[in-house]
Parts: sequence; C-alpha cells; structure tokens
Amino acid sequence: MNILGKLFKRQKGVTLTEALGVLVILALLLGGAYALLTSATTSQQSSQLGADVASLRAATKQLWGGQGSYGSTSLNATLISAGRVPSDLPVSGAVISNQFGGTVTVTGATSAFTVAVTAIPTSNCVALISNATVSWTSIQVGAAAAITTFPVSPATAASATNCGASNSNTITFTSN
Repeated sequence: MNILGKLFKRQKGVTLTEALGVLVILALLLGGAYALLTSATTSQQSSQLGADVASLRAATKQLWGGQGSYGSTSLNATLISAGRVPSDLPVSGAVISNQFGGTVTVTGATSAFTVAVTAIPTSNCVALISNATVSWTSIQVGAAAAITTFPVSPATAASATNCGASNSNTITFTSN
C-alpha cells in the first residue's frame, strides 16, 4: 500500500515540460501579435503617405493655379513658407522628409509638376501606387517606364520593373 500511495501522490508545482509548453505558446502569441502590428503599421504608413502626396498635389495646384506655369525649380520652399506641407511630414529648411526617412520634393516642370518621394519600401510602394487616383498624369518608379493607365493593379505595381526592383524605391508622381 505504501508503494501505491507514493505512485498516486499528488504533484505539487509545475514540471519543466509544462513550463516550456506555456513559454512556447506565449512566444507564438507574441509573434502573431507582432506580425499583425507590423502589417497594420505598414498599411497606415502607406495610407498616410498617399494622403500627404495628394495634399501636396492639391496645395501646389491651388498656389500656382492662376500662374500659367509651375516654373522649373523646387517648389518646396514656397509650399513650406505658405504652410501647405502636411503636419506629419517633417520639415528642415527647404527639405521635406517622409515616414521612411526619405525626402519629398515638389518640382515645377513648366506646365506640369512632379512630386518625388524617396526611400519607399516595396510593400509600401505597391500600396501607394495601386491606391493612386486618376488625378495624376503619370507615376514612375525609379527608371522604369511611367505608368499612365489608372487604376494601377497591385500586380503591375509589384512587378520587377516597378516596386519589385528595389526595397528602397523612388516614386515620381506627375500632375498638370
């Protein structure tokens, strides 16, 4: 009876195997939460940058609308002094930065103007281009051929000649 009593004696505490099992489950849960947070952050950054670029387009058209020409130089200093740069884009002197550590440059091209955005990761590049509106006359990624047909499909945006060529893309939006 003494042997049976020892075999069926209630265990006190947690075994190492049980503790490791709990740690593995917690690690999986934290990994999943991190992946969701990263995905949500990427999506939010793309949406915000898209709104910022559209805001710069509207501000440029409004400021130069009656002039007949946008000139052929950087328009950043004028947009900054007029208070027309979105508040979430950091400004230092005449340099406008974006959420990814790159720059945003608005440049006149006589009867049109461009908004060039640098250092855009591939995942954000695809979202930014595929969500662009038809208000742009063209969008160009790096040295690839300009896209002039809108809307742009995610497959076209992600192709090797567009956002898939680099993980630090320069996107140039053109408007008239």
